[in-house]
Amino acid sequence: MEGMELGCTDLHLACDDTVLVTQVVDDVGDSVVDLNTVKVKRLQLWDFASGRQLEMPMEVMCTATCLTRTSEHVIVARTTPTGPSILVWNLPANQTEHEIPYLPMNQLVKDSVTYLNISMDDRLVVAGFQNPTDDQACYMVFDLAANYRGPVAPQIVQFDAEVNATEIIGADQAVTGTRKGELLVWNLHTGQVVRSIQISATLEGGNPTVLPPHSGTVHCVKLSHDKHYLVTGAQDQLVRVWTMPDERLLHTLEGHADDVLSVDISYDSEIVVSGSWDGSIRVWRLRDGNQICWFTSNIEILQVKISRDKRSLVALGERNRHRKLITLRVVRNRVRTTTTLRGGSSRLASSLSPPTPGMSPNSPVIMA
Repeated sequence: MEGMELGCTDLHLACDDTVLVTQVVDDVGDSVVDLNTVKVKRLQLWDFASGRQLEMPMEVMCTATCLTRTSEHVIVARTTPTGPSILVWNLPANQTEHEIPYLPMNQLVKDSVTYLNISMDDRLVVAGFQNPTDDQACYMVFDLAANYRGPVAPQIVQFDAEVNATEIIGADQAVTGTRKGELLVWNLHTGQVVRSIQISATLEGGNPTVLPPHSGTVHCVKLSHDKHYLVTGAQDQLVRVWTMPDERLLHTLEGHADDVLSVDISYDSEIVVSGSWDGSIRVWRLRDGNQICWFTSNIEILQVKISRDKRSLVALGERNRHRKLITLRVVRNRVRTTTTLRGGSSRLASSLSPPTPGMSPNSPVIMA
């Protein structure tokens, strides 16, 4: 990709896969930081096909982003000298469309939002941050249709969880994966937990029981575009697929050798992609749970995305606190890898090797 890419985070493929949205640091020295510190970054746009950086009419400094369901607007957790806000950026018009200033819980978390998501009707925005005093995941909900007067003082909802392990699953409900392996469904308006997603099982003797979804910290939760499937990844090295809205376990996907940090689902719900601390990206067929192919590297995979046409994978990898952007082009009968490994020095670039592809024996073609 052309332009600055150090410290990339929050990858999004927008506008029918024509625009790559991310955040980058402006200073090479900022690419190595305390991982527990939230870093204010600059919103950056790329033409995905050419890799050309797209110029923006103003600089937008932020800590988190997400796309609306139409993928033509990006929601931004913006930070300014006057205080934080939730900004709506119109991608086709390349300009601000709406902004909601708000009052932070305290000055320690003034610029700490690292999670953003939006409801199915593109109305309710959920902004989350990790509370530095007790390491709890905290969430605030903003209504884009409301006529707020002055900075908003939002209600705070807290869970013993990693802040990114939350997904919106309805017009007014979200599910959060906890450090105990739970999946808790809560109401966006009240903040109250309304139920939990569990595994139904049968003990010896035929007695029914329920089990927690995972045996360790849940790192990621993703709902399919058609709302029929929920995919979770966790510390127990497992990817689980659930049918929705009945919330029943469909598949358990095994293959990773370390924590599963990121999952994504193709637009047509055919493919599940997962990334792990073990350095691998694995591609699964959702219908039967079979692994189609995998890619291995010597960098931890923090985030992975699949394009709408299923021909491209985009991932964020990290090694020694240096984050790198990886793109994988999927073609029939073979996999062509394109790895962006430019760093602040040639020494860094040479220390990161590109991914190695692999195929499952029963899947000579990666995409049907």
